[in-house]
Amino acid sequence: MSNVKISVTPMTAKLLHDTVLIGKMSPYVKVNLNPHKAITTPAKRYGSIPSWSDIFVMDWNPQEANVITFEIWDKHRIRKDKYIATGTFNMGKISPSKPVFFDWIPIYNEGSYAGKLLIEVKYYEDED
Repeated sequence: MSNVKISVTPMTAKLLHDTVLIGKMSPYVKVNLNPHKAITTPAKRYGSIPSWSDIFVMDWNPQEANVITFEIWDKHRIRKDKYIATGTFNMGKISPSKPVFFDWIPIYNEGSYAGKLLIEVKYYEDED
């Protein structure tokens, strides 16, 4: 069996939760596809509609992981970063016959709807 690679791109979000009283949030995304982890560059002062340009290429073993978790955080220089929301993507939505997923996924904070995250996930098979 050939190795499988995927690219994961968190593109933009529409957030309902704002962690900042004065000024604008600087959100970033933690991407987790066990055992791989990646973090986007913070979208400085983008507020509740941040966007990112980071693309993460990861090896994927379907027997080990079937969900990508996206955690959105607000970056702080002095204080501890603040959690905003989490969304998940089921890897069963991509395959050699459906190699690209491009759509919004819902995000939640403590079980309550907190907005949505636009992602792109692409499936590749390495030639060995």
